Amino acid sequence: MRNYFRLDFPHLNNISRYKTEEYSHIAVNRSSLFNFLFLFLLIRLAWKMMIHLIMSSFFFLYILLSKA
Repeated sequence: MRNYFRLDFPHLNNISRYKTEEYSHIAVNRSSLFNFLFLFLLIRLAWKMMIHLIMSSFFFLYILLSKA
């Protein structure tokens, strides 16, 4: 994960030391690091898979047309 994303480790360390109530459904600040990271990585993965699919299809068409 460090190879692809820049993580702010001091800030993550501070977040991980919050009380557990900070992440519950009754908390004042309901933002959850896990939900944010999960959605961010899911969107990033979907984007990379889409780019890979498009590039591989172009490569396949190039090979197909160059043999004709």
